[in-house]
Amino acid sequence: MQTMAAGSSHAMFLARNGSVYAAGRNDYGQLGLPRDTTSGKVHLNALIEVEVFKGAVDLIAGGSRSWSSLVRFDNGTVFAAGELAKSGEPVEVCTGVQAMSTTGTRSLYLKNNGDVYEATENIVTPFLVMTGAKAVDARGRLILAKNNTVYALGCPYSFEWRNSGEQCHGEYSPQSIRAKQIMTGIQAMSSGGMHALLLAENNTLYASGVNDQGQLGIGGTPMGFHLGQIFEIATGVQAVVADKFNSYYLKTDGTVYGTGINYRKEVANTPQLVVFSPAKVATGMKAMSAGNGFVLLMA
Repeated sequence: MQTMAAGSSHAMFLARNGSVYAAGRNDYGQLGLPRDTTSGKVHLNALIEVEVFKGAVDLIAGGSRSWSSLVRFDNGTVFAAGELAKSGEPVEVCTGVQAMSTTGTRSLYLKNNGDVYEATENIVTPFLVMTGAKAVDARGRLILAKNNTVYALGCPYSFEWRNSGEQCHGEYSPQSIRAKQIMTGIQAMSSGGMHALLLAENNTLYASGVNDQGQLGIGGTPMGFHLGQIFEIATGVQAVVADKFNSYYLKTDGTVYGTGINYRKEVANTPQLVVFSPAKVATGMKAMSAGNGFVLLMA
């Protein structure tokens, strides 16, 4: 496999030959297969090849609480499946795209010229939110500019970084969008439910946001909200990924560490229900993708 992506209750896999395979729930059509609302909607026994996505070059499944998938082809055309498609079958949603992200009900599309467009379940036509970007995180809450500065996008989606006196009013709309600068010198990022992981150019990992379930990995006991605070977590890190209540990072030696909720052994095989400090998850890995309460690891 070349790429893998974990959603809320489904997973997508991209083979080196451009074939796409899927597993898990399909009640919203998120696998790219005909929508299945019967009792047989969970496909776990084997990976199913999704013929309509043959020839894809990239895909994402949105992570925690996402019932959507986005698939990109070599010509920059992106197709959506699941909640974002609204039709029960894959539909074309954007063109000229080099990268994309989704939370299930909203998505970001990074165009080849560095413009970032957003679409939501209520605003179907993508609208411009930022220029001069080079990356978007998988859940669409963070944007990395060409000068390696990270911005948190919008309100209420980035409320953990807003000023303490700032409030959100009304439903999400283009008028409510604000891109707030978070940190410079960043090479990669990932956002969870209400926290963010920021990987610096020197391979140092930083975290910010909410720590009520130990997701920041700063030790001790839950310390609540950390508005505007950024914590150094680890050095020698090559990749990061966040789930709703978990954080995972891959070190340069192939070791994966995790922190956060552990109700279903998401982090460690211990009786501990919450892991407050990073615990070793696996060794010999080269890639990761986090879903809703699980993580995929590629050796």
